[in-house]
Amino acid sequence: MIGTIVIIGASAAGVAAAMTLRDEGHIGDIVLIGAEEQLPYDRPAVSKELLLAGTVPPILTADRYAELRIDLRLGVTVTAIDLTGGRVLLGEDESITFDRLLVATGGKPRHLPVPGAELDGLHYVRNARDGLAIHTGLRPGMRVAVIGGGLIGAEVAASAAQAGCEVDWIEAEDRCLARVLPAPLADAMMAVHRGHGVRIHSNAAVVRLHGDTAVEAVELHDGRQIAVDIVVVGIGIVPETALAEAAGLAVDNGILVDPFCATSVPGVYAAGDVARHQSRYMPVAGRLEHWRNAQQQGAAAARAMLGRGEPYHELPWFWTDQYTHHLEGCGLARPGDEAVLRGDPASGSATVFHLRDGALVAAVTLNRANDVRGAMRLIERGVTPSHDVLSDPTQDLHKLGKERVRGAA
Repeated sequence: MIGTIVIIGASAAGVAAAMTLRDEGHIGDIVLIGAEEQLPYDRPAVSKELLLAGTVPPILTADRYAELRIDLRLGVTVTAIDLTGGRVLLGEDESITFDRLLVATGGKPRHLPVPGAELDGLHYVRNARDGLAIHTGLRPGMRVAVIGGGLIGAEVAASAAQAGCEVDWIEAEDRCLARVLPAPLADAMMAVHRGHGVRIHSNAAVVRLHGDTAVEAVELHDGRQIAVDIVVVGIGIVPETALAEAAGLAVDNGILVDPFCATSVPGVYAAGDVARHQSRYMPVAGRLEHWRNAQQQGAAAARAMLGRGEPYHELPWFWTDQYTHHLEGCGLARPGDEAVLRGDPASGSATVFHLRDGALVAAVTLNRANDVRGAMRLIERGVTPSHDVLSDPTQDLHKLGKERVRGAA
């Protein structure tokens, strides 16, 4: 019988794993360790609700952890994993032995590598403390520079604009959101941001931050300087693999796991942002930095630890809300995919479908959530509707995905 299961990391993957272990009937001890002192919360709220409201709801209440007999240890840092002794070390004189271990340590923000990055007033977006610090600075009239044109940058820029700030959004590539949205939707959302007063600086590299003790200006590669009160940086994350590397787990831009979330060491598993895996939807191993993947992979790891696992083949899915607009995407698009457009991006209602070798592999939508929900079913079934069906906004793909597809290619 499996006894104690220790989970390092109390976020989406770790909490999902702990809950699944109980749902699957595990009666042994579950120890869930989190470095933050507050109850675990969903991290997507850090760049959305928390920036505007100043609060973030917990995933579960403290009473619920107690009911599930999950030993939740908050404000605790794991200093080492002792694989020989089958234990995790908490400082010099405390340890917890385990029969199974899940590493769900997530990632840490990639830091801005320029002079002046040590000045006060520079913020990164990863945890609740970051979000609260930014929330405090988002006051009407404050000058906010957002560095990074991905989803985090877009959500921070939107939140700052909604809070009445003057916002400059800076991106090194030729358009913001280019890495996550197809060009027509990225252009549409850039227009939305501009409509809310956001000044977008594309093809702009940050070379220096100026100020005495606190940041006062952002200097771009062409010599321009943007006066600021605060700077928020969202240029990606680096997987938190230090514990795993020191313990001898196989690591390469994340902890390497097999289709059952198992690492290179028997009895040790990994899930979430820190895990690098491969699936039928990911022919090349990689990490997925999305909430749904963390949650689903954490649950998959829990079942695998109990000997009830199945290969993890979750279709990648993401979402983001900016102002009143909702974006969703599924699958993994690649350069060279054929794109089929449905609707009019400028009207705020459109979907782009991606086909590879004639097969539907991905979809991204602006305010047409049912298109993505339908596309997910179709991709999972290996069914590709005709171009006419995909491009027709009157066709209900959500309904089509539930039924035997008519007119499929």
